[in-house]
Amino acid sequence: MIRAIFFDIDGTLFDNRARRFSPSSAEALRKLKERRPETLLFLSTARPYDSFRRIGTLDLGIPWDGYIASSGSLVVLGGRIVHMDEIHPLDVRLFIKTARTLGLSFEIVMSKKRIRIGGDSPEAIEFYSHFEEGRPPFRAYGGEMVTTINLFSDPSTDKMMERMNPRLTFDRYTPFSVDVISRPHDKGPAVSLLLAELGLDKEEAMGFGDDVTDLGMAASVGTFVAMGNAKEELKKAAAYVAKPVDEEGVLDGLEKFGLLGLL
Repeated sequence: MIRAIFFDIDGTLFDNRARRFSPSSAEALRKLKERRPETLLFLSTARPYDSFRRIGTLDLGIPWDGYIASSGSLVVLGGRIVHMDEIHPLDVRLFIKTARTLGLSFEIVMSKKRIRIGGDSPEAIEFYSHFEEGRPPFRAYGGEMVTTINLFSDPSTDKMMERMNPRLTFDRYTPFSVDVISRPHDKGPAVSLLLAELGLDKEEAMGFGDDVTDLGMAASVGTFVAMGNAKEELKKAAAYVAKPVDEEGVLDGLEKFGLLGLL
């Protein structure tokens, strides 16, 4: 029996081309939770909390039981933080100093908030246009706990920033943005951590995703559904390839495994 289900956001619940959440997916999850409240629903996304909040993920009427944010940097169960990676404040301050020296702009990401430093560079403008999320406020860093830094830059600065910040890991995920983290992140261990907290076996968990960042999640659940718009590597790791996000893919996957049979 499936007791916990993990959902990626972009390309899975959220249709990035139409710039909206799939109405059928949201409705199916609301009904599933209403009629089977024992089935736990989790977000598992590369976005930080403030980012997925700003695009409306928490306004869908779905009572999420927790979430994995920033690809595993932050893990929350029922409002309680069960894991959080932290970049040491001294490393944050060194990063700020070196990035400002090169004239780069970036976001400082905390558990629930983000702040911006460095102005609206072309890369920052491209990022906010591409990901359709509100822009956090400009504010100086005050020593808060930081989970990740979102650097807006082109690849020409990568080697120099890595050399000047040797204790940090740089993971470029678009031509205009880089995740700066304390250590490599992976959704898989975060999923396993939540299952252990809940006392659930891998076989009692299911996941939905579309990108290679979901491979860890696919390996950590008993049943994984790749969206029809997913990368080929992920499709090969899936138990089922559903319809694309814009063709009711999540609904298709839930129906395939009988989770909506009584709805």
